[in-house]
Amino acid sequence: MDNKEFKNLFNKLAKQYGFKAISNNWFRESDECIVGINLQKSYYSNLYYLNINIFVHGIFGNHDIKEKDLMIKGTNSFSERSPKEYDDIFSLEMQMDDKERTQRFESFFAEYLGPLVEKALTRNGIKELVHANQISVFPSAKEELNEKFQLGV
Repeated sequence: MDNKEFKNLFNKLAKQYGFKAISNNWFRESDECIVGINLQKSYYSNLYYLNINIFVHGIFGNHDIKEKDLMIKGTNSFSERSPKEYDDIFSLEMQMDDKERTQRFESFFAEYLGPLVEKALTRNGIKELVHANQISVFPSAKEELNEKFQLGV
């Protein structure tokens, strides 16, 4: 699988899970939160990193909007990368046939990213994710979430 096929596969699956593409980012939004994901290409190898950012509406007085620069300039409260057990599908240097990589990507979305995003779209879901150690919260955001929304994170 080459880089273009890899990105096309990721885009197809992201759209199947309700993400909307804006520039090199994909977003899902609820009344409470925006979840943004993007692929970051390594400078040193044919490897990608999946960045996952969660933006809580109202935190620090902001109401972020989905735009191409949100992943860089937004006031995200949480920032994660995909778990290590999925590193193989993000490395195009690892030998894997296209069918296997596609199946692994489908599993990644079904077992990890899809459920995480569903929870991350609500403040109560975020609280569950933090308490289950599935995401970590920035210290400044933790204080704001507890003070403003009484989340107990």
